[in-house]
Amino acid sequence: MSAQAKALREDETQNLTPMLQSYLEYQKAWPNYIIFFQVGDFYEVFFENALKVSKALNITLTSRDKNKENPVPMCGVPVQVIDSYLSRLVEQGFSAVVVSQTGETNKGRFLREIERVVTPGITVCLQEDKDTAKGGVLAIAENSSSLALAYCLVEEKKVYLKEESSIKDLLWLASQVEPKELVFNKNSFVNSQNRLLAKKNLEKQLNINAKTVPLDLHSLSEAKEILKNCPTSLSLNSLSPCAKEALYTLVSYISQIVRAPFKIEQIVKWKEKDTVEIDSVTRANLELIKNLQDGSERWTLYSYLNKTITSLGSSLLKKWICAPLAKAEKIQKRLEGVEYLANSFEFLTSVQSALKGISDLYRLSLRLEIKIINPKELSALRDSLNKIKKLEKLLTDKDSSLPFLLKNLKQQLQIPEEVLDKLNKALVDSPPYLLKEGRVFKEGYDKELDDLYNLTTHSKDWFINFEQREKEKTG
Repeated sequence: MSAQAKALREDETQNLTPMLQSYLEYQKAWPNYIIFFQVGDFYEVFFENALKVSKALNITLTSRDKNKENPVPMCGVPVQVIDSYLSRLVEQGFSAVVVSQTGETNKGRFLREIERVVTPGITVCLQEDKDTAKGGVLAIAENSSSLALAYCLVEEKKVYLKEESSIKDLLWLASQVEPKELVFNKNSFVNSQNRLLAKKNLEKQLNINAKTVPLDLHSLSEAKEILKNCPTSLSLNSLSPCAKEALYTLVSYISQIVRAPFKIEQIVKWKEKDTVEIDSVTRANLELIKNLQDGSERWTLYSYLNKTITSLGSSLLKKWICAPLAKAEKIQKRLEGVEYLANSFEFLTSVQSALKGISDLYRLSLRLEIKIINPKELSALRDSLNKIKKLEKLLTDKDSSLPFLLKNLKQQLQIPEEVLDKLNKALVDSPPYLLKEGRVFKEGYDKELDDLYNLTTHSKDWFINFEQREKEKTG
């Protein structure tokens, strides 16, 4: 069937239905991505990608136009559960484009457009994101003598930059952040032979797929616009051409995937001297995060130390274990914070209670910024901010006795009071995921919304009352 799929893709498109012609146009624009095409209540995948998806997700492979000599391979998943399947795909290294129906023409054909794009390193457009899926994107640029590296975990909106780097530096940095994607400009490497060789070697050594990104004038201009208002201690003009290229390649790629206005909030130079260097082989042998038996977190140092309550806390603990502090002064400050909490049981219990229920605020704020947040996530944002407000009060009450680490934490807790007040007044206690699934805004928050909601939920009663009023008017 694979040969049939290939033959169909190379066949003249006029022999295909308009829908399949449209599918191939999207596939041509996104050649290394799985295209999920909405057809009614299902997202369907066609041609050779259907073979890949069927195998990766263990779902039934069927075909379209079964009676034809070369039927088109096809598989599909229900619209309601697309996110769970996308999560499984990106965990296996696939990237996907979701094309959804947006309307219907007067000829009865459906209009479609790209709803979102998900990749192993950029999963913010998934409704639910697993901590294990995070890893970010690492961009590389090269001149005749060295490399420049730029790394970003999109939810944090922070870019780490390293100039004058070697392959050893690259492997070390990758072992620290474990990126899920590696990208570089097609014209970055000195010549095509070096580029292909480097791509092959890096994919093998880092165990991730590398992508080439065309950094044309349009994408370069877009990247510069995103970075224009970024508050940073670095002067972008002072960066080497190689470092600029890595930075612009990274930001351009993120912009292409997120497909919505977003901002990078910080650019910092990577400072590996602040932490102890632990390469990936040593980390694996020490079983810091994953065990050697089955690759899980069981029986590891992380599983023994992990008493965290939030997903952000568990992610931070992993970073601390993989990159231990190297400077005595910073180690001492961290130990003072730990000792204070260990000796203040009542205060520690109150802090733990305040932390329970705090969601991944990096992710929620980015989903809000690019306007893809759902009502359930808005309520999670509201509840998290209310929890942080309680945490801030706890720290304020103890301010005079707090060690440096906790005082510094208190200073960083800046609650957007106006936003929180609006969320508290507007949202019901437990809104649904989708607007159509139930009430989102409190009764009395907006009269027009109340009227519309009552019409949709009590339309039968409204018509009965209307009929009764008209009868009374006319006698």
